[in-house]
Amino acid sequence: MRQWKPYTMTSRITGKVVQVRHALEADVPRMKELLGRFGREPAVRYEGYVIAEEEDRLLGLGRMEDTPGGGARMEVLVEKKQGFVSELIVKHLVEEGREKAC
Repeated sequence: MRQWKPYTMTSRITGKVVQVRHALEADVPRMKELLGRFGREPAVRYEGYVIAEEEDRLLGLGRMEDTPGGGARMEVLVEKKQGFVSELIVKHLVEEGREKAC
């Protein structure tokens, strides 16, 4: 399986680097907090999620799941209105989905 490099981009607002990477077990407490703020069931597992962070601050997360019939469902949750963060998460998930489909 391919080792994914984190996607990175510098925020035009803060000037800090935003990184999207695969979630780790250590990220679960922050993921639960973010999911709870969106009224979602807190994640018990971190597998399959990617997170976007700026330094140690969690900005958003996402995952893609297969659906019956061969489709896929994507979920992306982002703090505030930071479109480029959503874009980075979606880009990572789509590229990974393409890799898995081949």
